[in-house]
Amino acid sequence: MTYSSRTASAFTISQRGADGTTAAEHLNQEEIAEHVTDFTYLVAGHALSAIANVKVAGLPAPASIYTAYPALNPARIVFSEKTLCTGLRQGFHVPGDAV
Repeated sequence: MTYSSRTASAFTISQRGADGTTAAEHLNQEEIAEHVTDFTYLVAGHALSAIANVKVAGLPAPASIYTAYPALNPARIVFSEKTLCTGLRQGFHVPGDAV
């Protein structure tokens, strides 16, 4: 399933049977597991002209594990696997930004 919002005790479900899974009914209070398919980091509060030199924990991130979306508002980087740090702002340089 995909959800549009959540609290500590509830999900607002937007689709059952997402990402190749089979839709199934869950009983009230039944335990469920979250399957994360991507990790999105918002890198600015607006669109950018480019996102370059993406690094994770100070090392260049392989281009095969992320996609940069500079033209979206807000600009973002979506990783296909979990990265080693939670704050990427210090780990990459956006052309035009002060270093």
